[in-house]
This record gives sequence, C-alpha cells and structure tokens, in this order.
Amino acid sequence: MFQPLNGIFVLQSFCSLLIQI
Repeated sequence: MFQPLNGIFVLQSFCSLLIQI
C-alpha cells in the first residue's frame, strides 16, 4: 500500500511537467 502523500507528490510533479511542455 502506497501512502496518499506520495501519490499527491507524483501528481504535482506530473502536472508541473505538463505545464513545462
């Protein structure tokens, strides 16, 4: 089971990457 905090961090990182493109 992965922690929800980790999921949020990954989601934010993914969003940042999309915005950078």
